[in-house]
Amino acid sequence: MITYDKVLIGVVTENIKDLKMYYRLFRLMLKDKITKDIETKDHCIIETDKFYIRFVVKAMNLRGWRNHYILNLTQDKEFEMHCVIPRTIIRDYLKNDEKWAELFN
Repeated sequence: MITYDKVLIGVVTENIKDLKMYYRLFRLMLKDKITKDIETKDHCIIETDKFYIRFVVKAMNLRGWRNHYILNLTQDKEFEMHCVIPRTIIRDYLKNDEKWAELFN
């Protein structure tokens, strides 16, 4: 069985302006828990002891992008159907891991 140290969360936005806005919001909400914080011109990462959150714009290549949860903030149904819905659900590995059981109660 595969085990994960952190829950992988992907946040997809429509443009860079939205990406920065949501990144700042999450950074404010998780302020005391952040262990690593990376901000570049086209993506951002927030890491805590339990979560690894990546913020990207929908135009980026998301092929092979693996996440337990994806927050699609684009309001684009076609994009949702073709790009955001996972082909394999690595989230199922979390369901069977006692460490993450509280996520599913």
